[in-house]
Amino acid sequence: MLHPTPTLFPANLGLLVVDSMSTLFNQAFNQRPRDTAEAVPGKKGDVARWASNRRWAVMADLISALEKLAATRNISIVLTSQSTTKLSHGSVALLQPAITGVAWESGICCRILLFYDWEAEPRTEASQREVNSGANIRFAGVVKVGGVSCDGFGEIVSFAIGK
Repeated sequence: MLHPTPTLFPANLGLLVVDSMSTLFNQAFNQRPRDTAEAVPGKKGDVARWASNRRWAVMADLISALEKLAATRNISIVLTSQSTTKLSHGSVALLQPAITGVAWESGICCRILLFYDWEAEPRTEASQREVNSGANIRFAGVVKVGGVSCDGFGEIVSFAIGK
């Protein structure tokens, strides 16, 4: 993706989906020591430090390449990624993207958070009927649009996943 050849993507491509981007980064740039000799409390080993620095550089290069690809090929790009929970002493748990950083955030135009267990009230009549029917219901909320983060999740909408 960083150095696409002319034949890498078909000419009529309109949508590129990359699933589980954070998993790809975590596997490629593991920040935990793999060797017990490297696991010195309070100190990062040279390998872990290199991996951490390289991770940020590759993230910046990748988001830049994806922006260029979207602009030059006139395609939409969807990246899926996991979320993590940030815990702070004396504060509530906060949901945050598993991939973050200044370069990454500036390259992400829109962010939609998908839920499978949203329990906010009041529900719309339609979403309550879907929940009551036992359908495979999911929920979505806009977190960032046009490069600007929203306050909260905006309006939460429900949708059903069918066969």
